Amino acid sequence: MRDGQPFASALVLSHEDQLRQLAENAPEALSTAVVAGDPCFDRIAASVAFRARYRAALGVGDRTLVLVSSTWSPSSLLGSRPELLRELVAEFPLDTHVVAVALHPNIAHGHGPGQLTHWFADCLRSGMIILPEIDGWRAGVIAADVVVGDHGSVTGYSAAIGRPVLLAAFDDVPPANPIAALGDIAPRLPALGPFAPHLAAAIQSHRPTRFAAVADLVTSVPGQSLQRLRSLFYQLLELAEPPAETPVDIVPVPVRPASRFSCLANLVSCQVDERRRLVRLVRHAAEVQRPGVGYHRDRADDAHLSCSLDYPIHSLVVNSAVLAVTGPVDLPAWQEIFDQRPACMIIATLREGGATLRHRDGTVLTLRATTLPADALASVAYAWQATGRSLQSLAPTVQVELGGPIHDVTVTVSAA
Repeated sequence: MRDGQPFASALVLSHEDQLRQLAENAPEALSTAVVAGDPCFDRIAASVAFRARYRAALGVGDRTLVLVSSTWSPSSLLGSRPELLRELVAEFPLDTHVVAVALHPNIAHGHGPGQLTHWFADCLRSGMIILPEIDGWRAGVIAADVVVGDHGSVTGYSAAIGRPVLLAAFDDVPPANPIAALGDIAPRLPALGPFAPHLAAAIQSHRPTRFAAVADLVTSVPGQSLQRLRSLFYQLLELAEPPAETPVDIVPVPVRPASRFSCLANLVSCQVDERRRLVRLVRHAAEVQRPGVGYHRDRADDAHLSCSLDYPIHSLVVNSAVLAVTGPVDLPAWQEIFDQRPACMIIATLREGGATLRHRDGTVLTLRATTLPADALASVAYAWQATGRSLQSLAPTVQVELGGPIHDVTVTVSAA
């Protein structure tokens, strides 16, 4: 208001209920109010049908995508629980879960994007995804299986399109809006982990209509926002509106940065069922493990480290039982790698659809499986030999359970 009169030509509202609020607080502005819905929500709703496209772009596959959303300010998720991202990345197995993060632009603008990648460099090296701040978060909301958020709008949109939501932080918000409704309905994520049971329960118990009260308050004219806004703009410009239909562009597909390493640094737990010739592997990100956090809570004695030879954390490389490289390695270099890294038992040369393994004792194996990550194959051989069986007895086939499904692996023994 200026001198008791509205200074805007039009005040755009998303919901009819906001007219009531405006009448109570600034009745003089009612003459300029226009209910035009929510163009952001309409774009998301128009893009939901392409969910598989966004999941493929993010490299999710059949894994559970956990979207973590944080607005800005000290009371936000990131402001009040800065270690939660690292705790989630540490807790979930790499082959069953992916953690993606949608951060309010004010965070990067306030601290700088370089600061964010510095703070969470270990998480990014461990497979976490920070989504592009403009359209990436929308793709994340559509692709997500469960959302952990706060009082920011991303959490509200997630609930409005029917995603399971847990609140890890929540500040006071004005009443009678979608976020306030979300705060009344959504379950809270506890302060201490393990968190996996809470996220699993949220997914299993979820019903698409659980957050209907949130969706009802987002817009009172779903699917009409862009058309109403265009009509308003042409009216304000005193121009004739084009007769063509207003286009609604779907959310663009995000581009996930390529990894700089042959594979991640993994802490691998193994079980071997010799009768069934089956090796079970569970892999966690090694770099983010901390005492009392994530996998350390129930770390098995049979766990071993597996990582890229070019991984930048020296302690993980020198303590890894399995090292992975891409491309050929000259024969003299094999022995040099073993001599410099006494903990290393197997060096794996990774190729599409398989890996060639050289053991410290000179045994050479080639394992092939098109449905398995190539770096996991070396852990299969390591686990098999740890039972006291020879590497040669892996041939001709072995089964591998990784992240639930069972995969067939063919094994060829070569001359040393």
